[in-house]
Amino acid sequence: DNIKSGDKVAIKVHVGEAMNTHYLRHDFVHEVVKAVKSLGAIPTLVETQGGGNHLQEIEIHDDYLICVGHRKNTFEHQAIAKLHGYDETIVGAPLKFIDGEQGIERRIIEINGITLKSVSVAKDLYNYDKLLVISHFKGHPQAGFGGALKQLGIGCVTKHNKHLAHADGMLKINERKCDTSQCKQECISACPVEAIKIENEKALIDAELCYGCFLCLLKCPIKRE
Repeated sequence: DNIKSGDKVAIKVHVGEAMNTHYLRHDFVHEVVKAVKSLGAIPTLVETQGGGNHLQEIEIHDDYLICVGHRKNTFEHQAIAKLHGYDETIVGAPLKFIDGEQGIERRIIEINGITLKSVSVAKDLYNYDKLLVISHFKGHPQAGFGGALKQLGIGCVTKHNKHLAHADGMLKINERKCDTSQCKQECISACPVEAIKIENEKALIDAELCYGCFLCLLKCPIKRE
């Protein structure tokens, strides 16, 4: 009853990880899309990018490569989505990544919570009149189950907030060990958001830009303590 003709309706989905069969099937989503269209509304499937860096590359055939571990950008995420049937020709609605190409486009909302004082909500979520959440339940090592609340609390925020929800603070440089004059400074080129700069032969991380992908850690010859 809350959806009216002409409403732009975001349907929050999770397309699943590569090489994983435990994801929400597109058939169910297709039925929801049909129901929304029957009300005269305009449905769009929405999702956010996965956090971090991918763990493994698998070549399906000569010109089709998928990355297992994370869906960190639109190119990789779209490939996995199509592999799992999340294509407009099948589901009946387009898939939109509401946090942008790299998962960092956000609107900061102040909440003054116990742990988080603000939330980086995916920017394009605000382009819709209504939001429907379709979830599948799965085991989760800390929360017990992941479902509709996780689809909102993690699935509708940017990588920055995903990292804060899963880690104890942001990445920090060990100033005692870091000496950029003794390395190739690969951490700088590895960072996808240019959050690292050099001052006095020490690497510095901008916590406002960093979203904890750990690519700098993988390149650092010293690693961590």
